[in-house]
Amino acid sequence: MEPGIVEAVRDYLEGVLKDVYWGDIDKIAQDHLSLGRVREQLELLSSFVGDLKGKKLLEVGSGWGLFVALTRKQAIESYGIEPEEEVYQTSLKVLESYGLGKDFIKKASGEEIPFKDNTFDAVYSTMVLEHVKDPEKVIKESIRVLKKGGYLQFVIPNYGSFWEGHYGILWPPNLSKSLAKIYVSLLGRNPSYLDGLNLINQRYLKKIIANIDEAKVIDWGYEVWKKRLLSLQFSEWATLGSLKRLVKLAHQLHLVKLICLFGRVFNWQTPIIMTLQKR
Repeated sequence: MEPGIVEAVRDYLEGVLKDVYWGDIDKIAQDHLSLGRVREQLELLSSFVGDLKGKKLLEVGSGWGLFVALTRKQAIESYGIEPEEEVYQTSLKVLESYGLGKDFIKKASGEEIPFKDNTFDAVYSTMVLEHVKDPEKVIKESIRVLKKGGYLQFVIPNYGSFWEGHYGILWPPNLSKSLAKIYVSLLGRNPSYLDGLNLINQRYLKKIIANIDEAKVIDWGYEVWKKRLLSLQFSEWATLGSLKRLVKLAHQLHLVKLICLFGRVFNWQTPIIMTLQKR
C-alpha cells in the first residue's frame, strides 16, 4: 500500500480513537489495510451465500475501499458506499492504486442507498451498523436493493456479549448507554465516543426483522463463534489479540464449553453475523 494512504489511515484512526483505545494505533492502521483481513471477510460471506463470481455485490460502509478492490479483482461486480468524507477520499486513492475507477464507491449513507430496487445479489457490511444514525432504515434500504433470493450479511459487535472491540475491553452485557458511559469512565476511557455508537444486541435486531416480511434470518453466527472459541482459530486483527488471550485463559480454566452452552441461551456470540435472505 502506498505510504500516503497508510499515513492517512493512521492519522484518521489516531484522531478517532484518542482516549478510546490505548493500544498500538500503527497496528490498527495496518490491520485496516490488510488484504488478509479482507480475504477472511470474503471467505466468511461466501461460506453463507456461495460463490459470488459474476454476481453484483454492495458493501455498506466500504471504509478504505479494500473489500471493493479485492472483490473487483476476483471477477465480482462489487460497489461500495461510504458517507465519511475523509474515509471516502482515501478509498478513492485505494481504488486508483489498484487500477480501478472511482465510480465503484459512492459517497452515500446506508439510510439512503443510491441504487434501484432489486439490484444486488448480495449486500455486505462489517462493523458499520453500530455507527449509523438509523440501523433499522439501513437494514430496510439494504433489503430494498437486494434481488429476490439475494443475501444480506451484516457483521456487528454484540453489546449483549462480554467484549467491546473499539475500546478493547471486557464488557458487561446489555448495558444502557448511560451505564456504559459510567463504566468506561471508571476505566479511564473517553465516554463521549459512545455517543456515536448504537449498542446493538440480538434482541434489538430481532425486533427490527420481525417487522420486515420480505426477508428471513438464516443465521445469527452462533456456530462460527462457538467454533472460534473451541479451536482458538481466529485472527488477532485490531483488538482481538487481547480477546484471544482471555479466551486462552478460559481454556486453561476449562470454562470454554460452559461459555458456549450459556452463550447459545443468552446470545453471547460476538460478533453477530446476521445473514438474511430476501423472499
